[in-house]
Amino acid sequence: MTITKAGLFQVFKYAVYAILVWNGVIYFLQGVNSAAFIFNNDLTWHDRFIAYSAVIDTTAWLLLIVVLELETYILDDDVLTGFVWFILNAIVAVCWVVIFAAFYAYVVKLGIPWGFELYTGLDPCQLTTQGASFAISLDDYTELTAENCLLVQESALYNQSLDMFTTPANHDVLDRLVWVDIVNAGVWLLVVAMIQLEVYFESSKHVGTPAFFYYKASKFALYAVLFVCAYYWWRLGDIVAGFDGFVWLAAFFFIEKNLMNWQEEVASERETALAAENKS
Repeated sequence: MTITKAGLFQVFKYAVYAILVWNGVIYFLQGVNSAAFIFNNDLTWHDRFIAYSAVIDTTAWLLLIVVLELETYILDDDVLTGFVWFILNAIVAVCWVVIFAAFYAYVVKLGIPWGFELYTGLDPCQLTTQGASFAISLDDYTELTAENCLLVQESALYNQSLDMFTTPANHDVLDRLVWVDIVNAGVWLLVVAMIQLEVYFESSKHVGTPAFFYYKASKFALYAVLFVCAYYWWRLGDIVAGFDGFVWLAAFFFIEKNLMNWQEEVASERETALAAENKS
């Protein structure tokens, strides 16, 4: 059996997509943990959405990846009509609603760091058996124990609505992580909106033009922002989010390659058709 460069490329691409699915499982487990400490498992539907926003967001993005893969690589243009076109666009519309809702959930999570104030009550170590919790990082919480209460004896921050303690250093990281989530989610919305516009508005007509170059450059500037977000997650100690950010960039590298190949192919077919028409 001959292994081609193109074949290896496809194997690597789908391996990246598989990693994203696995990351979704990790986010689900994080959501279970977060729900237990933020909402004490007494969740309304709104609370559930906030607690599981990362996995819901990831699922919607994975569906968008599937649709973009179908539109830009797997399906021929003559297939993307009628019922197939309707189904794909219906899936995209639902995904966009979910993604915007997830963006709202990331904004709502600002209330977690903003709810902490300087603690002036009893020694936190006296509260270890009363159900209080301890924030290590965003989506990383545990019970207040005899060990971690020592970290907040001198300078504790306390969120009364959550009955949660944290240190000033942890609170600083938590606050930064919330903002990175918001920036990252907002920039991804812009990137995918631009890709959808390329698919819908026959961007192949502009291949090779200055406008096409500047458009692509502006989109890759947004990718640079996403790279910084992934790196910043990594530096802040959120290894899962940082790794996930880099993997999503890899996934969209493949989508961009599919898109560029598709645009160039359609542009070439158009030029060939025009040349044949002019000869006749």
